[in-house]
Amino acid sequence: MDDGREYIVLPETFKRDVCTGFDSSTAAKVLAEAGWLRPGGNGRNTRTERLPGMGDKTRCYVFTKAMWEDTSHDN
Repeated sequence: MDDGREYIVLPETFKRDVCTGFDSSTAAKVLAEAGWLRPGGNGRNTRTERLPGMGDKTRCYVFTKAMWEDTSHDN
């Protein structure tokens, strides 16, 4: 993106590693509402992106730079 880095996480990794102990659908919804995920245009919390070495477009979670800048949890 032109406003900073984004981090791509494949769905399997999101469910297994990012959401350990949580429902992944609920977690994705909360993260998208917080602006930490860039949702797809189809109302889903995942996007299809063309990733190097992955062939055709791949469904993935796209974390925005807002995740690293959000300081509301510091209080």
